[in-house]
Amino acid sequence: MRFKRVYIEITNVCNLSCSFCLPHHRESRFMSFEEFDFILGQVKPFTNYIYLHVKGEPLLHPDVDRFIEHAYNLGFYINLTTNATLLHEHLSVTKFLRQVNVSLHATNDLEIIKTVKKISDCIVCFRIWNIDENPDLKHLLESEFNKEIDNSENFTLAENVFLSQKNKFKWPSLDDEIASDKKYCYGLINQLAILADGTVTPCCLDNDGDICLGNIFKEDLDKIINSERAINIVNGFKNSVAVEELCKKCTF
Repeated sequence: MRFKRVYIEITNVCNLSCSFCLPHHRESRFMSFEEFDFILGQVKPFTNYIYLHVKGEPLLHPDVDRFIEHAYNLGFYINLTTNATLLHEHLSVTKFLRQVNVSLHATNDLEIIKTVKKISDCIVCFRIWNIDENPDLKHLLESEFNKEIDNSENFTLAENVFLSQKNKFKWPSLDDEIASDKKYCYGLINQLAILADGTVTPCCLDNDGDICLGNIFKEDLDKIINSERAINIVNGFKNSVAVEELCKKCTF
């Protein structure tokens, strides 16, 4: 089994509190370097692509630069998702990244956009919901990149700089009504997520780790993803059936 992406949440702590981002109810935590290194060893047989993203702001982690360089030296392609408020302090490690995804949902800060423009050694993707609902931000991007932005889902702003425009989605919650039990998802088929405490879950939208398949610090990843629960999830999705309650309530 090979995954196209493994999400690793090196911290679940964030320096912003955005309205679109559902608060989690887990203990605040920063992953240690030893834990991160152990996870990399566990996921290496299954992927070459890691994403520093689930909840939290990865650039808040005091060892994030060390984490990134270490993963790069082990041969991983590293993707970072950030609100970019701290990016100016970490530009030196962008040379180790495959891609930086910049969430613009919480800011219209021109200085952040100017900082992101300094990145020249990896792909940059700005992300925003319904940009037409945010004319100030659209104007800033158009002015900075001298482009008139259309409604394309993926718009090219410059060489290796893109704008991803999508409709706003609702984070799934066990408190929600069931949306449908007929669903196909890439969870455990080409992706999985590892939360800051080691919880393994099928999806980066599992805000509280409700679909806990196991803990990577207590069990081998191979055993976790081949457990009966994990296999049932995969077989369900392959037949367009959501078997987990959280999946039934997801509208993504």
